[in-house]
Amino acid sequence: MMAGIRRVVHQRLADLPGPNPTNIGRLSAIDRVKKIKKSDGEVDFEDAGLIYNKYRAFEGWPGIFTTNGTKLDGVSLIDTTSDNRVLEILSFDEESVVVGCRKGALKIATLQPASKKAMSAKAYCVGRGLKVGDTLL
Repeated sequence: MMAGIRRVVHQRLADLPGPNPTNIGRLSAIDRVKKIKKSDGEVDFEDAGLIYNKYRAFEGWPGIFTTNGTKLDGVSLIDTTSDNRVLEILSFDEESVVVGCRKGALKIATLQPASKKAMSAKAYCVGRGLKVGDTLL
């Protein structure tokens, strides 16, 4: 009798619109996503488009950061085709700084050095005496 009830319940569930709930638990490896680690947020400034997409994906936690631990926030994509020196300061825009990647350019609004408070990118550059043409980090 119990098997008959199960069969009816599974049939009713299969008739519902949307994904078939009777197949839950039979997920393939493609359906599983790996856990995000903090190290996934590290960027290398090779391709501005990839960095911007990584920023959008990891906004909040873990965020994106450089190899020395400086966290970047308020990142926007300026250019994807230009060839620049890595982390070269191309210009200042209000409280932001435009930096070059090997391919493309990004505008960074906020920097947070490791174990320090977040600050505007321009304030960071002024505090270190950096000008257009210098390397940001």
